[in-house]
Amino acid sequence: MLSSAPSNTSISSVGSDASVLSINSNSNGNANSKKQQAQTNGSTSNGTSNNGNSANGGLSQKSLMKRRRVQQRMDAVKKKHRSSLKLSDWQRYNFVASYRERCAPIVSRVEALQRAFDERLAAAMAKTGGQWDGARLPFPCNYDARLPKEQHRLAGGLATITHAVSGVPRIHEDNVSLQEFIERFEKPGVPVVIDGCTRGWPAVEKWKIDVLKDGPYRDCFIKCGEDDDGYSVKVKLKTFMRYLRYNRDDSPLYVFDEHFDENPVSRSMLTDYTLPRYFRDDLLRLVGEKRRPPYRWFLIGPERSGSSLHIDPLNTSAWNTLLSGRKLWVLFKPEAARKIVKANNLKMPGEDGEAIMYFLNILPRLRELEEKKDQPDLGMIEFIQYPGETVFVPGGWWHAVLNLDDTIAVTQNFASCTNFHKVWVKARKSRKHMSRRWLHALAKDYPQLVKEAHALNKRDNFDFTFAAAPKPSKSNDGKDGKAGDSSSSSSSSSSSDSSSSSESDY
Repeated sequence: MLSSAPSNTSISSVGSDASVLSINSNSNGNANSKKQQAQTNGSTSNGTSNNGNSANGGLSQKSLMKRRRVQQRMDAVKKKHRSSLKLSDWQRYNFVASYRERCAPIVSRVEALQRAFDERLAAAMAKTGGQWDGARLPFPCNYDARLPKEQHRLAGGLATITHAVSGVPRIHEDNVSLQEFIERFEKPGVPVVIDGCTRGWPAVEKWKIDVLKDGPYRDCFIKCGEDDDGYSVKVKLKTFMRYLRYNRDDSPLYVFDEHFDENPVSRSMLTDYTLPRYFRDDLLRLVGEKRRPPYRWFLIGPERSGSSLHIDPLNTSAWNTLLSGRKLWVLFKPEAARKIVKANNLKMPGEDGEAIMYFLNILPRLRELEEKKDQPDLGMIEFIQYPGETVFVPGGWWHAVLNLDDTIAVTQNFASCTNFHKVWVKARKSRKHMSRRWLHALAKDYPQLVKEAHALNKRDNFDFTFAAAPKPSKSNDGKDGKAGDSSSSSSSSSSSDSSSSSESDY
């Protein structure tokens, strides 16, 4: 686990159960300044990488040697990460030459779509007297299947809209309570962009691109890929920050590090931010850090890097907070068919599955088909995320991300009381032993969720029983073999519930 200009309006709470659409200077009133800041940071941090490295003139011999060493180290990382590729394959499409030019109309179009969405949202809320009625607002996840797909249910009657209307609600943390957030967004599964979550975060200053490369974490190793056997490939943070500035790769290496908290130094990054208040209900913590699946990542995304289309594991929901740069997002509703949204049939010869290829070449073809109504509605949402904004992605939604600029972010997946039923039906099958421990841990403080889990198992005829342990055997010397059996069982359980990893450091 990239974006368009926020509008100047957001949803502001009035009273306990009513909301009106109002100008909110705390939330998106500074949209233009955010946009300018993000674009300035992007061009400043990555200016050299997008101008052909023609700035070698004027560099000292020492600087040139340092840059060559960085290139050699990163070339070794790339060989580890993608052993089947030649180094020249990383730049075969020469996206660096035209990337910004090709992204400009995409950004303009997504900004226009967001404005159209905001107008629809304002009109819908006006018809309800300012009250929030999520089931009757123009969200792609709330199509009425009984109606023609080009029609939405809006307050006061039906209104015909086109598939080109895309966008997300944008709120400020100060104006929506936790319970309101659950009712409006988490329960119905509505993606939303939240402003205000980063106030008071030391990360706002400490994680700036120019600070990270010389700051206290510069010598920490960070994960920027995996080798053919699934083992982490790591590099020093200061080395990657130089690669971030000078690389010319089509789809650069992307720091997506779930192990940053294991280093005694970089572990202090956990104190640089706090969990947004809407996402502190983290039920998977009950199984322990070693047993739970990976769930927390520190991200450094060079311009042109990104995440290919995917659904987050175990149907968990996610939040993603951006500190620097801009991210362009595309989401598809959970019901969308994998074959259609992946769009492998729309690839031309020579095109790969990287995020940049998907956004620049494949997604426009998919969008054209949807607008012509040549396929089932996909509930496509496109938007841009700006610095200081947090994106909420409900469990089950397809999503892909492209880094429009050099970006710094943090993201976490979570299971809450609200989405427990979705996570449970996935976890009980793919992580059976962990799920058993989870159920036992939930029994003390969340007995209602345990009942819900058993009800779901009964509904689906899911057999959540475990084979009885083998009876202890007597060894030839007459000693009880129970200890040996217990050890074997523990080892088997460990291999089922957690994965070991080794690392290659550069």
